[in-house]
Amino acid sequence: MNIDRQKAIEVAKHVLETKPPMVIFDTETSGIGPNDVILEIAMMDTQGSVLLNTLVRWDGIIIPEEATKVHGITVDDLKESPTWVEVYPQIQAILRASGGLVAYNIDFDARMLAQSNRAAGITSCGRINTYCAMKIYANYRGDRSDNRGYKWYKLTQACAHEKVTVDNAHRAIGDVKMTLELLKKIAQNEVQGA
Repeated sequence: MNIDRQKAIEVAKHVLETKPPMVIFDTETSGIGPNDVILEIAMMDTQGSVLLNTLVRWDGIIIPEEATKVHGITVDDLKESPTWVEVYPQIQAILRASGGLVAYNIDFDARMLAQSNRAAGITSCGRINTYCAMKIYANYRGDRSDNRGYKWYKLTQACAHEKVTVDNAHRAIGDVKMTLELLKKIAQNEVQGA
């Protein structure tokens, strides 16, 4: 077994076994630019307990059609949802109680947390240990890329390749559940002699 694959298995096990449990999260956003914000966020601990699953209302927001095509969220869907200012205290409490934070493409989701806080005039809660499930999977799978070591795969591609059920993709709760199952599959593989 290659060293990077073995390390990925060890990291996946660490993520799943850390106490207090780490939190896996995912966001759906108004876009990918520097002024875009979170429209939906889901958080689940590594034991499978859903800690937060909510849409987020932003007054005056316009959601580009390209974003809606990805996640299906419209301005009408957000009308009865809490604002980021109302949701963030829950997020902050979850983060403070967690053993760390995990996302599939943590760089994007962490940036969206910071951008949403900035848009709402909130100071971020500080530093927390983070892990990127996408990079863990890239090391585990071991397909070489020309420009960054190992090839990065979309979550749905990684799950399909590892025979993890792809369900409710591009909705925050669906992506969180798939990320957890993918990490479990990686962590179990050593035992199965992969």
